[in-house]
Amino acid sequence: MQEALLVPEIRPERFLDPSAGTGMFISGLKDIHEVHCFEKDKLTGKILSSLYPESRVTIEGF
Repeated sequence: MQEALLVPEIRPERFLDPSAGTGMFISGLKDIHEVHCFEKDKLTGKILSSLYPESRVTIEGF
């Protein structure tokens, strides 16, 4: 998936991560303005919110 996002013709405007964890996958999505992440675990969700304050983080199941 990350390789596909490196192709110049593929530039999504929004991205949804249904199980974000601490954001290892979204760390490479610098050019996408609207990122919405779901994380079920409360502690991991709080870490994700702190690491990526510009992303929309929902701490509950997808």
